[in-house]
Amino acid sequence: MLFRSMLNINKIFSSVVMPVHNGEKFLREAIDSVINQTYTNFEFLIIESCSKDSTLAIVKSYNDSRIRLIIEEDYGQVQAYNRGFREARGDYIFIHDQDDISHSERFTKQLECLLNMNVDICGSFINNIDENGSLIYFSPKEINDLEIKKEMIYDPSSIHNSAVCINKNVLLKLGYWRTTYYPIADSEFYIRASLVGFNFGNIPEYLYS
Repeated sequence: MLFRSMLNINKIFSSVVMPVHNGEKFLREAIDSVINQTYTNFEFLIIESCSKDSTLAIVKSYNDSRIRLIIEEDYGQVQAYNRGFREARGDYIFIHDQDDISHSERFTKQLECLLNMNVDICGSFINNIDENGSLIYFSPKEINDLEIKKEMIYDPSSIHNSAVCINKNVLLKLGYWRTTYYPIADSEFYIRASLVGFNFGNIPEYLYS
């Protein structure tokens, strides 16, 4: 299948949501991997929640107009994600954790998948790395919608939350994450999405570490 050109991909506006809390150790690498993507037409929402370290100073050190720093005083990961989802202005939302790294073509390839493959939520294969960035092990995933949903019954990581791109309509229809399901609010959300017929896919490439 022929994918849309880069020119058309960059006409699409998306949002990146990254909750941060005491993330100084790996935050700069995480932010760098976002702002250096080949796809560039996005806003980068960094939701800062009650950090006691230099997290806030690190975020403020960047001079990139795409970054939107949002202070969330109600501490909690679910609350931070939901604040980011509510504030997001893009048609598609990328999730990114504060201590992870995205491959430079992750956003481009996930948008291509969403736009061309009838997918609503797109993930990828994962590299699991240690604090020095060294590979611990590979984490491949099921690729097609049916197999992902079958695996989701017993393995919620069949779709890796922090490596996904989501059509915002999914979030609007489902009403975001439910705080009562913490710490598995993400898994509960994806199960809800599968039950109402949204389609999943994983790109068979290691686009996230």
